[in-house]
Amino acid sequence: SGGTFTNTVAGWYHICSFSRFRGGGNSNDVTVRVGGSIVAAYGSGITEDWLSTGVCFDTYMAANTQVNVRHESGGSSDCVWGNGWPHNKFTVHTIGNGSP
Repeated sequence: SGGTFTNTVAGWYHICSFSRFRGGGNSNDVTVRVGGSIVAAYGSGITEDWLSTGVCFDTYMAANTQVNVRHESGGSSDCVWGNGWPHNKFTVHTIGNGSP
């Protein structure tokens, strides 16, 4: 699972990604990439319970920069849980226009 955002205006952005991981998996790792580079990550190695976790950060992005969130785990029992409840979020907000 994952998500993608591409901005249209150069500026400063506040980026957040949160996920709910299913209990009983091996481990879960999520990366956040800006312009193709990993700039943040989060996850869990806890297997006996459900877990919600995430990350927020601010970054400058030139126009037309892509932000990508990826569930990097390879185990067949690892999953981001989505059962109709709003556990999983990926948000990007402009906090300032212009160059650094």
